[in-house]
Amino acid sequence: AHAPEANPRGTSRWGGLDATPYASQYAEGLINLNQASGISRGAGSVVAILDTGAQLDHPALASSFTLAQYDFIDNDNVPDDIFSFVDSNGNGLIDEATGHGTHVAGIVHLVAPEAKIMPLRVLDSNGNGDVFVLAEAIIYAIQNGANVINLSLGTPDNSNLLKDVVREATRNNVVVVAAAGNLNSKESQYPAADNCALSVTSVGPLGIKSDFANFGGKIDFAAPGESIYSTFPRDGYAYWSGTSMSTPFVAGQVAL
Repeated sequence: AHAPEANPRGTSRWGGLDATPYASQYAEGLINLNQASGISRGAGSVVAILDTGAQLDHPALASSFTLAQYDFIDNDNVPDDIFSFVDSNGNGLIDEATGHGTHVAGIVHLVAPEAKIMPLRVLDSNGNGDVFVLAEAIIYAIQNGANVINLSLGTPDNSNLLKDVVREATRNNVVVVAAAGNLNSKESQYPAADNCALSVTSVGPLGIKSDFANFGGKIDFAAPGESIYSTFPRDGYAYWSGTSMSTPFVAGQVAL
C-alpha cells in the first residue's frame, strides 16, 4: 500500500510559517464549513490517521493528538513524520512522502478542530508500506477508540485481508474513509473500492473533477483536493494536491 501522492504525485510546495491561508481557503466555502461549525466542531470524536505519521509537536496540532499512537514502521510509540535526509525539496529521489501525514492531519483539524487525532505511522518517508502493517494498524485504531479511520493511501491490488479488517471496523461502528487514487482512470484502488469503505475523489474550486483524480462507479464522494493549504513539518504549512487531501475533508465531516 502506498500514499497515492507518493507516486506519481510526490511533491508539495512549502508555504512557510504563515497560518493565514490555512483558515481562509476555497475549500471551506465549497463544503460550507462555516455553517457546519455552528452545529458541530467535532468534540468527542476520534479520527485515526494511518499515514506517514505526524509532526507531533506542530503548534497547530499538538494539543489534538491522542495518547494512543504508534509507529508500525519502527515499532515504537513515536509516529513522527520527519525527514531522513537534509535534502527535502522534492527531488524525486528521497523522502517524497514526508509531511504527507502531517498535511492530512491538518485538514482533519481544519474541518473538525475539536476532534482528537490518533496518529498511526504505516508508511515510510517515501510513502511505502504493506497490507499487513496497514491491517494491524486498522485493528489498533478499532481497539483504541477511533470513530473514523482516514486512509489517504491505496494499492491497485485487491486484498482479502484489507477487506476483512475494513469490514471489522464497520461492524464496530468505525467509519473508514479512503482515497480513490490519482491515476485519472477507472482503475480501482483498495481499500477505497471495498464495499465497507467510503471512496473519495478530488475536485477543484469550481467543483470540477481534478485532472489527476480517479472516477467511476466505485467513487462515493468528491471533496476539495487541489492546492490545499495545510500543516507541514517543521512547524509550517504547505500546498499539496491529490485525493489524499480530499479524503480527510470527508473524514473530518464524519467527525462532525
